[in-house]
Amino acid sequence: MQDIVQPPRLNFNPGPFCTGEIDGDNDGSRVATGANPRIPGTPERCTSHLTAITRHLTVDDNDHSDNMSSLARTIRHARQVGLKEWFYQLNTIGDAKSGVFVGKDQFGNRYFQQYDAKEELPGRQRWVLYEQYDFNASQVPREWASWLTHIRMEPPTNDPVVKASEQPWQVPYFENLTGTRGRFNTYSTVKPKLEAWVPKTKPRA
Repeated sequence: MQDIVQPPRLNFNPGPFCTGEIDGDNDGSRVATGANPRIPGTPERCTSHLTAITRHLTVDDNDHSDNMSSLARTIRHARQVGLKEWFYQLNTIGDAKSGVFVGKDQFGNRYFQQYDAKEELPGRQRWVLYEQYDFNASQVPREWASWLTHIRMEPPTNDPVVKASEQPWQVPYFENLTGTRGRFNTYSTVKPKLEAWVPKTKPRA
C-alpha cells in the first residue's frame, strides 16, 4: 500500500500589507490567512490580496477553456485550414492556427488574424505565414511588422495613414542580407593581409 503524499506547503510574500502562507491538504483545498499587525487596516487588504492568490492557485481539472494548446484545438484548426496548410504550419510556425486572411505583402507572405479571444492568447491573435521556407523576421516589411506587434490597429491594406505615407521616392524594402552572399561589402584599395591558398597541381609523368 502506497503512503499518502501530503501536498507541499507554499510560502509566499504577497507584499508589505500582509504576511501568511497557503496550506494544502488531501482534498486539494487551499486556505490563505495572515495579516501584518504593524500596519493598521491591513486585514481587509490582506484578505483581498490573498483571495486573488488563492483563486489563481485553484485549478479545476475539468476546465479546459484556457488550454490554448489542447488536442481538441489542434484538431479543430486542422479541419478548418486543411491538412496541407496544417502540415505547413507545423513545419514553419510550429502550431495549428486558423483565422481570417487579412492581406499579403510584396514578398508573398500571408497575414492572418483570429478575432475570437477564446481561441488564442492575448498578443498571439495575429501571425504571418512566410512565402519562403528558409525565413527570418526581416522578411516582414515595416508596415506589416507594426501591425503584427499591435502598434497599428488596421492592416496596411486598410490603414489610411499607411497608404498616405507611401511616397514614390522611397527605396523598395528588402530583407537583411547579413551573413549571406548578398551582404554589403565596402570597396577597399588596401591590399589584403591574408591570401587564399590556391593548390597547384603538376602533370603526371
